[in-house]
Amino acid sequence: MESNPAHPFRSFADYLFADPMDHIGILSHVQQWHQTYDIRGLYTIREAFVEAVGRVGDWMGLPNMGLRAAKVCRNKFLQRLYLSDFSPKFSVVPPNMRSNIGENWKRFPAVVKPLNRQASSGVQRVDDGQTLTRVLSSSVYDAGEVLLLEENIEGPEFSVETLVQRGRIIFAGITQKRTNSDSSQFFVEMAHTVPAISLSTDKKQGLLRTNSAVIERLALQNGITHAEYKVSPKGNRPILMEIAARNPGDGILPLYQLTTGVPMEDALIGIALGEPTTYPEPSRFARQVYFNHSRGQLLDVRVQGEPIPVTWYRSGGARPRLSPSSAFVPVLREIVMDKQRGESLSPITQSSDRAGSYIFDAPTPKALDVAEKTFGEKIEVIVHEE
Repeated sequence: MESNPAHPFRSFADYLFADPMDHIGILSHVQQWHQTYDIRGLYTIREAFVEAVGRVGDWMGLPNMGLRAAKVCRNKFLQRLYLSDFSPKFSVVPPNMRSNIGENWKRFPAVVKPLNRQASSGVQRVDDGQTLTRVLSSSVYDAGEVLLLEENIEGPEFSVETLVQRGRIIFAGITQKRTNSDSSQFFVEMAHTVPAISLSTDKKQGLLRTNSAVIERLALQNGITHAEYKVSPKGNRPILMEIAARNPGDGILPLYQLTTGVPMEDALIGIALGEPTTYPEPSRFARQVYFNHSRGQLLDVRVQGEPIPVTWYRSGGARPRLSPSSAFVPVLREIVMDKQRGESLSPITQSSDRAGSYIFDAPTPKALDVAEKTFGEKIEVIVHEE
């Protein structure tokens, strides 16, 4: 940072590099800032800092998500306890129980989920006791890691992005997912669609009702939640996979900006400052699609016939500023590569394995589906296969 005059931190009046688990250190440093600055709001974009920011906000009396929401949203086990009415059946697997849990668990297929990871890391489906025993003894999980074992819920996956102010939901948008669970034992998100287009009106209303009940149970006061659900064709209600009290990841925020014309970040800052805040409903459709790729070395990306540059995000590239479109045809908006040229690509077992994605928008759901195929055929991810 010191050698880079363009680094955004260079313009900050003050900053702290902190361990997110060092709540005492963070509170102490904010206390020092409080003697110098007029602190008006708190905002976190990082999962790891959710609980710390909740504690600071509660102490200072600033708009925050609330201590219960801050704590529960940071712990998958607490989510299952507090939100058991909305959750799948589960069991906690401490390290000393891994060798015999396969004999006692009867709900197959099942899902193994590390308690303290994120971004799909270590999450996988197992279809029988023998496979479960083998997976639990593999090197995928650290020796001291606590795991959750859950019943597998069939059905498509959705997330609800919810803006809450003073304990009231002011916006709730449904994001449709596509994962690689149909072709593997993993659950990595490979596409997002805003707004969701595959839900019936009844299923949509049921999902929003369940999400509202989850928010109420968490006693969430101010901020945003990103809650992931599965909507089973056979079930009467959605099942909660997990919930986070921070921004959604991937390109979901840009998708909402494209479909509403307004950055959601504006509303999030307004909530953090305690200002009256609203957010509009989507009036267009947008989708992010991640590339399926083979194992090998990433060489390059080529685009045929579209004036869209490729952003190599980890090589210092900045994502392009996206503006909403009123075009009557689909528009390819960005291509962002999360891996660098020369980097090795492996099978996609977690979010960090994905090489990159493209985002586009369209006036109708049908046009969106056609555009995915059209734009996908124009983009070539060049891999030297192993």
